[in-house]
Amino acid sequence: MTTQSAESLQQQLSSYLTLHSLRVEARPDLCYDLSIVLEIDENGNRIRVIFRDVRNLRLNAFGGGLTQIRGIRVENSSARQWDRVRYHITELEDETHFACNCFDITVEA
Repeated sequence: MTTQSAESLQQQLSSYLTLHSLRVEARPDLCYDLSIVLEIDENGNRIRVIFRDVRNLRLNAFGGGLTQIRGIRVENSSARQWDRVRYHITELEDETHFACNCFDITVEA
């Protein structure tokens, strides 16, 4: 897995995406990681993003059929110097948002 910049993640997640899977996992240090797999094109190519040390996770209008995401905004908030929060992630329709410390991106064929 490769850690990338907020701008790189923003660019990769800027188009219409279909949610393939979502998983929240507790770590021994009492923090949570959020793993999402998104289909990025009609050929079934996917991208997996693992957000580490997630907090303030809010999901709305989720499930009940195919879940599509119309793009994701990634804001580098490290200048605010909040404890273990470097990024704020928001779905463009503001249905989902959360903060995290870091993320890893893997493209799956």
